[in-house]
Amino acid sequence: MMKQITSRAEFQRRLDRALVDAATLLARSPNFDPYQQIELQLRTLKQWTQNGREPTPEERKRITIGRIMAREFDPQPEGWLQTIMDNLYDIQGYVTVWPPEGEAPYK
Repeated sequence: MMKQITSRAEFQRRLDRALVDAATLLARSPNFDPYQQIELQLRTLKQWTQNGREPTPEERKRITIGRIMAREFDPQPEGWLQTIMDNLYDIQGYVTVWPPEGEAPYK
């Protein structure tokens, strides 16, 4: 289990990891729409958060990675996929709340 994201730097590291993971998932199943949607949303998040920019509340509402996973992914995946999903859920939680720098999204 991963720990909560508590800084913008950690968010960026986890987002970069998620982009690599999304590319791996797409390589395995290139036509699977949920993987395509997740990868697109991750790339969009990367653009929205470059150079310290914070996504607007409206932009953050457009990130639906958590809902995609809840609807489309196995609720009890194999170990490697669980690790990917945990990271994606943490990213979704951080984006949804977008806490002040240095704070976890959930207490």
